[in-house]
Amino acid sequence: MIIEELHNIQLKTQKTLRHVAVIGLSATTLLIGSSLSHAEGKTKTWDHKDWTVTAIIQPSNQDVRVICDLQGKNSGLLHMQISQSNGDAGPPDIYPEIAFTRTLGVTGQPMALADEDLQFIFAFDNKTSIPVQMTWDFEDGRNVFKVPSAQSQELLRAMALRNMLEIQNTIFTNTRLSLAGFSAGYRKMADWCSFSIEGVL
Repeated sequence: MIIEELHNIQLKTQKTLRHVAVIGLSATTLLIGSSLSHAEGKTKTWDHKDWTVTAIIQPSNQDVRVICDLQGKNSGLLHMQISQSNGDAGPPDIYPEIAFTRTLGVTGQPMALADEDLQFIFAFDNKTSIPVQMTWDFEDGRNVFKVPSAQSQELLRAMALRNMLEIQNTIFTNTRLSLAGFSAGYRKMADWCSFSIEGVL
């Protein structure tokens, strides 16, 4: 089990990590310091159908931080990523973050966006759709679009029940995303990052 592996890594690194600074970056954590070379993070991946789960394990002198991402293999220009950490508040209080990245025009440049450009429609194969007014930010040279946390559960639940998702927006070519394997991937992500699947599966 991943919990046993985390415990073993923690024990091995407690004697070597000193003067470590922890800097939060979005849904991830960076560990920097003189002893980092002795405590390199371990990455685990799990592929199932059209979804991939990645867990980055970062030990510190206090505990072990695990950052989990669930990513779909889409056919469009928007890249979807669902993120959660074992140190974050989780369901049923707060659900995993849903974000999309897209670079338009010159690489690494922020986009000029109006409010109407942030209106997205998540259309499912059963003819239902969920309108979302996304938030936008420019992070690490990437244009990042995020689903408001208040709508995360609704969207995740719909994805678990359907087979195909089309993301519609006026400034992007529509992105189609297969949901085959999404539920299994979400369950694996919950297992690795220790949060409840309540309210989604």
